[in-house]
Amino acid sequence: MRPLRPGPGIHVLLALMLAGCGGQIGLAGSGGTGDDDTAPPSGGADDDAVGDDDSVVPGDDDAADDDAADDDGQPPDDDAADDDTHSASDDDTAPPPDDDAADDDTHSASDDDTGPPPPDDDSAPCTPRTEEFLVNGNFDSGAAWPWEETSPLPESMVFSHPPLPVTPDSGGYAAWLGGYSNADDTLAQPVAIPASATRIHLIARLSIVTDGGFGPDLLAIDVVDPGTGMVVQALGAFGESDATFGWATIEGDLPLIWAGTDFLLSFRATTNAALLTSFFLDSVSLRIDYCD
Repeated sequence: MRPLRPGPGIHVLLALMLAGCGGQIGLAGSGGTGDDDTAPPSGGADDDAVGDDDSVVPGDDDAADDDAADDDGQPPDDDAADDDTHSASDDDTAPPPDDDAADDDTHSASDDDTGPPPPDDDSAPCTPRTEEFLVNGNFDSGAAWPWEETSPLPESMVFSHPPLPVTPDSGGYAAWLGGYSNADDTLAQPVAIPASATRIHLIARLSIVTDGGFGPDLLAIDVVDPGTGMVVQALGAFGESDATFGWATIEGDLPLIWAGTDFLLSFRATTNAALLTSFFLDSVSLRIDYCD
């Protein structure tokens, strides 16, 4: 029988410390001045025409004498004034804008303002679901299955009260790991995580009762590769110094790197030969939010 020294019931909240990673992605954009910002060239007066306007044409002396001789106080010839005015207006008139160039600019702008492509028909909307992914997490079937048990002792780790020296947290059964010399007990359950998982939340009730206080006795909670049996991520560890002598809650989120994978959720207790520690486990839950 696994030795145990029960103590007063003290409820202590233990946070399961989980290893995780995060990143910040910066979106970098660039922009420049396109053809739309370039004003079309404006028409200007012909330099040769301006030069002609500024040139003084020498007059006919005989004509000047005739004008002086014939000057009888009459107003100047309107036709000559009209000619001068017409010449000035011709010089100041800018050429009309090129309609083809404007059309080109408008077409370019419309091309630049084209919106994003239509959504992919294959991207179906997400229907969020939350589901329990562990079976027999409260051990109330009276047996460990589908938990996989590994221990040097022949009996199962699932007990009712009595002989379990503590009252189960829920129902009539709980798991008892450790509590004897040189213990090495493991409870593990295979889990398949959906690829669309958005949260993987582990929560359990744990009671630690010890004869010591600062020894090497330990309960490790790990993600284990089912093919090799190797620990691929340590989720948490609790030792003699974490003794609760009553049920406490441990919980935390697993990182989403495990979405779309299969692994073993493992609880392993190890003790030395003296000042023994017992780890009682109940109400283990792995709830996953995902898109259906």
